[in-house]
Amino acid sequence: MYKLTDVVTEGGFKLKINSIQLPWNPPAGSQFTPAPTRAWLLMDFQVTNVGGQPSMFDTIGAFDLRDNTNASHLTSVVSGDTLPAAKKFEDQEVAPGATVGGEVVFDVPVNGAPFRLIYSGNMWHASQTPPVISLSK
Repeated sequence: MYKLTDVVTEGGFKLKINSIQLPWNPPAGSQFTPAPTRAWLLMDFQVTNVGGQPSMFDTIGAFDLRDNTNASHLTSVVSGDTLPAAKKFEDQEVAPGATVGGEVVFDVPVNGAPFRLIYSGNMWHASQTPPVISLSK
């Protein structure tokens, strides 16, 4: 298992997690908030295309966050809509050698820690055993 600070390469993309914030609360006045038994986990990250061709980076295909019961949590569209436009990561095609980044939000159970991230990069190019990253500090 990789550590939060490790740079991990899989599926044609190198991933660097810049920070994790749990709980993350939306800006004041947001119409969306986590449910009472849920929390939002904010992940700031960057990916670099290490392949020789342009490749799509799709967060739902790349990130599978697991809680302490092994339940899967994908990036959340609703909570992600509360992010500032300049920070919100939009799925996109990434040129060879290019680095892109931003923030995504996961809707997780309040008592779900420790969390780990199964990272596939581009899921069409991922291995059968993608790397697992511990999100504990």
